Amino acid sequence: MWLIYKKELLELVRDRKTLIFTIILPTIILPLIMGGMFYFMNKLEQKNKTEILKYAVIGENNAPELIKQLKNAEGFSYQKDLDLSDIPELIREKKVKFVISIPADFTNNIMQLKQATLTLHYNAAKSGSKVKTRLLKVLDSYNKSLQQQQMNNVSIDEKTLEALIKPVKLETKSIAENREKFGEIFGGMAAYMLLIITLSGAIYPALDLGVGEKERQTLETLLLNPVPRWNLVMAKFLVIFTTGFLAVFLSLLSVLVWTVIAGQAFAVEKIAEILNVVGIGSILTMMLMLIPTSAIFAAILLAISIYARNFKEAQNYISPLMMLIIIPVIVAILPGVELTWNTAMIPLTNIALAMKEILKGTMDYSMLAAIFGSTSVLAGGTIWFCSRWFSKETVLFRS
Repeated sequence: MWLIYKKELLELVRDRKTLIFTIILPTIILPLIMGGMFYFMNKLEQKNKTEILKYAVIGENNAPELIKQLKNAEGFSYQKDLDLSDIPELIREKKVKFVISIPADFTNNIMQLKQATLTLHYNAAKSGSKVKTRLLKVLDSYNKSLQQQQMNNVSIDEKTLEALIKPVKLETKSIAENREKFGEIFGGMAAYMLLIITLSGAIYPALDLGVGEKERQTLETLLLNPVPRWNLVMAKFLVIFTTGFLAVFLSLLSVLVWTVIAGQAFAVEKIAEILNVVGIGSILTMMLMLIPTSAIFAAILLAISIYARNFKEAQNYISPLMMLIIIPVIVAILPGVELTWNTAMIPLTNIALAMKEILKGTMDYSMLAAIFGSTSVLAGGTIWFCSRWFSKETVLFRS
C-alpha cells in the first residue's frame, strides 16, 4: 500500500497542474488575492475619509452660523451658483456629493427651544459612502455650541440638561475578552476559508487518481497487480487526503510569511499580538479538527472520480457537491447560530462552529470531543463506502 502511495504521490508532484492547484494557488496566489483585496479596501476607506465633499445649500440665509461652520470644516467644498431644481440629477452627475435643505423657520425653532430640522440629499446607495458620517461630525459640533448658548439663556447647567435629555442612562460592561471579540468577528469566516481550501486542494488529485486513470487507460494495469483492492483504495485516498490537508497547512503558513514579507514594520507585531491572543494551541486544535474533515472530502471525491466515465462527468458531479458542502458551512457564519448539542449533530456546520468557539476561547471540550469523534466515524464510513465502491466492476468500467 505504501509503495503505491509513494508512487501516486510522486506522479502528482511531477504534474504541473498539481503544483498549481495544491501548492502555488494556496501559498502564493491566494494570499496575494486576499492581501490585494484588503489593500484596496483600506485605500477605498482612506479615500472616503479624506475625499473633498462638494455640496450645495438651499436656504443658506436661514442658518448662517451652521453654513459658516461647514465652510470652515476640513474636507468640504461649497459650490455656488448651481441650478438646484433637480437635486437627484445634480448628485448623479457628480457635480455635488450632497445638498442641504434648510427651512425658513430653522432659526426661529432654535430660538424658541424647539427642534429644528435639516434635510440631507445624498446617494445612500454608494458603497462605503461617508457623506452622512462626516456631515454629522460637523452637525454635532454645531449642536454642542447651540446647547451651550441655550444653557446660558435658561440658566441650566450641563448635567441638568443631560438629565432632561436622557432621564435614564445605560452603562454597559461587557464580559467579553479581546479574544472572544476577535473570534466572534473572524471565527466563522476563518472556518469557511479553511474548509473551502481543504476541499479545493483535494479536487484535482482526486480527479487525476480516479477518472484520470480511466482516461489514461492505466487503471486496468494497476488492478492486475497482486495487491488487495482496499490497499489500492487506501493508497489513493491517502494521497488525496495528503494534498487536501497540505493545501490548508501551506495556506496558513504562507499567510503568515507573506504578512511578514509585506514589509510593514508593524506586521510582525500584529501577528505576534494575534498569536498571543489566540494561542498556538488553539491553531493546532483547529488543524486537528480538519483531519477527519479532510478524510471525508478525500473519500467522497475519490468515490465520485471512480464512478465518473470522464473528466467532464466528474466535474459535473463535483459542482453540486461543492454547493452541498458550502451551504452548511455558511450556516455557521449566520448571526445567532451558536454551537449547541443540536448544531453539533450537523456535519460540517459543527466543525465550522467548533473552530469559531476555539478562536473565541469558549469551547466546551466535551462537545469538541463529541464532534471530533462523530466526524471521525463519518470519515470512516465514507472511506468504507469508497472501498466497497472501488470493488464493483460495474462502477470501475462503466460504459
